Amino acid sequence: MDWSILVRDAEPWVMYRVFVSGLAHMYVRDVWKIMTVSYVSSSVMLILSFVWVWNPVHHMFTYPVGVLVGVFASSALQQKPSNHAALHMLSVLPWTGCGLYGALGYPMFILPYLVTLLIAKMYKWAVFSAVCMTLNALLIPLHSPLVSLCLPVASVLVFVFLGYTPFDHV
Repeated sequence: MDWSILVRDAEPWVMYRVFVSGLAHMYVRDVWKIMTVSYVSSSVMLILSFVWVWNPVHHMFTYPVGVLVGVFASSALQQKPSNHAALHMLSVLPWTGCGLYGALGYPMFILPYLVTLLIAKMYKWAVFSAVCMTLNALLIPLHSPLVSLCLPVASVLVFVFLGYTPFDHV
């Protein structure tokens, strides 16, 4: 396996996993169910790898860690979920397909995702997502799966451990 892909791959797929799994964790509090759905979707993509160039490092390491980072961030921020879980998740999931467009797909995911969060009145998660995704977009020269995994963790740690969370005033 080529582990160097963790620092040289410039695709934003990991950020999709982090924020979709964090959102799913607000509705389904079972980490194993979220990991199972993520693993099944990764397995389907691995089986279809003859169409795309797919690295097993992402399937076996990056995506499960991305799911755990999303769950960690969701638990730390303690965002109250929307009353319409199915409608909310179904309106977000189609935009994850924008990742197939590479760098162009990232803004195509961010805007509908954030608008959907604002419509659902999930302001804490919307502000957190906007901060992390903006930082990820600004760090284009450093963009890699490790950067996409570290940004949400660092953001949560800064806000929660310093005791000041701007989300309380939103």
